[in-house]
Amino acid sequence: MEALETATGKLEQEWVSMKVTLPSGDVIEHREGMWPKQKQFYQARARYVLFGGARGPGKTRALAVKILRQALRWPGIPIYLLRRDLKDLKRTTEVEWQRVCPPQLYDPRYGGQHHKGENWYRLVNGSIIYLGEGKDSESYKSVTAGMFVLDEANEFEEDFFLNIDPAMRWTTGEGLCTYPECEELGEEYAREHSIHPFYQIAMATNPSPGWLKTRFWDTWKAGRERKNYKFIPATAYDNPSLPPDFIPRLLENNTATWVRNFIDGDWSSFENMVWPTFNRGVHVWKGNTPFDEFTRIEGGIDYGGTTEHSHRTCAYLTGFTKTGKTVTFWEYSKQGGASNDLFEQIAMATKMFHVYRWWADASQPRSNQQLRLAGINVVDAPRYKGAVKEGINQINRLLALSPAGEPQLYVTESCPRLLSGIETYQLDPQTGEPAKNQEDDEVDAWRYNIMGLLLAGVAGRQPLNREYKVKNGSGGVDSKPSRMLQRFREERRNRLREDLRRMETHG
Repeated sequence: MEALETATGKLEQEWVSMKVTLPSGDVIEHREGMWPKQKQFYQARARYVLFGGARGPGKTRALAVKILRQALRWPGIPIYLLRRDLKDLKRTTEVEWQRVCPPQLYDPRYGGQHHKGENWYRLVNGSIIYLGEGKDSESYKSVTAGMFVLDEANEFEEDFFLNIDPAMRWTTGEGLCTYPECEELGEEYAREHSIHPFYQIAMATNPSPGWLKTRFWDTWKAGRERKNYKFIPATAYDNPSLPPDFIPRLLENNTATWVRNFIDGDWSSFENMVWPTFNRGVHVWKGNTPFDEFTRIEGGIDYGGTTEHSHRTCAYLTGFTKTGKTVTFWEYSKQGGASNDLFEQIAMATKMFHVYRWWADASQPRSNQQLRLAGINVVDAPRYKGAVKEGINQINRLLALSPAGEPQLYVTESCPRLLSGIETYQLDPQTGEPAKNQEDDEVDAWRYNIMGLLLAGVAGRQPLNREYKVKNGSGGVDSKPSRMLQRFREERRNRLREDLRRMETHG
């Protein structure tokens, strides 16, 4: 036993070991040190187990240990280790699996094998660990599994979780099962059957919105966990093996909301989400940004205040592809109001990405005017009554999955603050409107951007039915606009007329 002091008290690490005799007669002893929450997950006896905690409590390591021990306990068992994207699995979870599993156990000299092309490991006792991705549950309905292991379970759809459950039907083909869980089913269903492992879907995830929160965290928090469900909460303090600067850096570089999430493992930051269907596993664009496929790129700008602790100034660019997808790929987010840095970045991005138009916060007309004087096409973002709610609803429609299982709206990983902002943007449960006094600068700029594409008939094929006014530098509506503004307006009208003409022509 090893004990370490942490911010939450003394934690003791327990060493568990297992000996394996190879066909050569050599004996391998696998020893693993487990902190209390890891051991609790390892020993959990429930059909559905979720290790759902902060960053760093050793979730992936615990998954790997659970796989290895089950594979050694049940010779010949087929275990499926999945993540939504196979590339992500291979560079994260598989690396941890290889650290845990002694290489002699899948060495061909002893009868094992690691088939890199087909992504599986066969251990010396015949157990097979299949690595796969979880985008389509249909491909797993016909398999015979002894166990499913899902890493970053928040990336999976609930239907996937439900559809793979019946595939757990592997047995040893010998003896008679005596599990009380099987006996409880009654004679009609628990008729005599062979010995089998305790079937389990073991999962690990960071706190997240959606079905995991509903099925596991909400019921655990309320003290009424579902039958056959087990939730193991964990904080970053539950793993004293972390580098000493791990938690201080998280505290330094994240807002209070994300501190609760990353360090305390608190799922309440996802209460009353504005966009509850958002899922990083689904809506984060994988691979390179498809610049060659964009038929139009437009932007959105939301201005911040001038003090150190005021709102941030944010800007985004979104491209619309030939196949009808919208991909937000460029982010600017900086504390304070509009600055020379913002104007330089907007000008540079406009030129680099051939930005057609920017939809900007109309509350700061002087900043918009300065951009227009620089030759940048800027129009006032919609501010009519109900515009915020309409923008939220339109984004929800684009986030929804098609029958093919794909959304229309994606965000790339190059927009980290937007991804965090989407997940923590909340509604006031009393009013049904976005809650006040929350960090909404990124999502406001993004909403202007997406609303602009929608109103222009680019995304979602929505017709333009509103005319937006351009305000002068003093904040009022110009009754006698300058010749330059008249020219801008006329050019904009011509472009909009051309958009409408193309829409009518092509449907």
